[in-house]
Amino acid sequence: MLKSNFYYIILALFLTGCLGQKKVVSTELPIQAECFATLVDKHFTPTDIEFKSLPEEYEDEIDRRQHFLSLALEMEEDLQRLVQMKMDDEPEEDIKRLRDQLIRVVDLAEMEVSAIASGLICEEENSTQLANYLDRKVGSQERKLTVAAITIGAGMATARGVTNLGDWQSPAVEGVILAGALVEVYLAVKILLLTRKMEVEHPVNIIEMVIEKDNSDGIFSPAVWFYLNETSEVMEKSLRTQMMERWEAYTKYADKEFDLFMGEKGTYNAEQLHTRSDLLENITAQVNIMKQDIMHMMRFLHGF
Repeated sequence: MLKSNFYYIILALFLTGCLGQKKVVSTELPIQAECFATLVDKHFTPTDIEFKSLPEEYEDEIDRRQHFLSLALEMEEDLQRLVQMKMDDEPEEDIKRLRDQLIRVVDLAEMEVSAIASGLICEEENSTQLANYLDRKVGSQERKLTVAAITIGAGMATARGVTNLGDWQSPAVEGVILAGALVEVYLAVKILLLTRKMEVEHPVNIIEMVIEKDNSDGIFSPAVWFYLNETSEVMEKSLRTQMMERWEAYTKYADKEFDLFMGEKGTYNAEQLHTRSDLLENITAQVNIMKQDIMHMMRFLHGF
């Protein structure tokens, strides 16, 4: 009887074992094809911008946020000169000329912020799309396994009922019913362990750049990079430091699994792709915060 049951089990596992065997889903579509193309080809020239304190004579005219942004845009001397020209009652035409020059600098910075944020949003959405694709793959396979488990369970329950009513118990029948029960358990475990992964290439790894504090590829403009990494006079910690602390507190940043997000490629499951998308969204949000100070500066210059 044991040998007969063994054959039934082997046959059942063979018939159901083909479900969900493929683990890595292949794709020929690069995740970053269009996201950073221009920034890679026409990259920014990385420069180190030095933090300087605001001179006391301008503290009543220029606030700390305006000063911090002027440092990021490397226009702090011109901004202070503009204020000095106003204080010295110099010709309005000269003041307007310098003010318009500074407005053009701020306008360009806003476009740089938008360009970098658009690349981040692009990759973020592509990561989410791949994650959803894997979720659908897993969902489809899960439905197949569930239907198989329900069908086998119903069949075994029916067989048990029929044999009991007809008093047809025999070692062979009991073996078939036992095999069916074991296959049900096997399918249930398989559903719990079901996963799909995808190898994803990301040669432009923004997450790694931020973690390693390395903008040598020039994806971030000097202004945006300074704004993210420098501590201002109104913040005890830089935006990057605050974001990293949140990653350490609320993600698996401290775990070995986080190494997956480093490097030029990795094999991801759907949850990990969603996490990558969330990290990119965090960086995008920090970059876009710069627009608040740009708006503040533009109001100051237009009202000057």
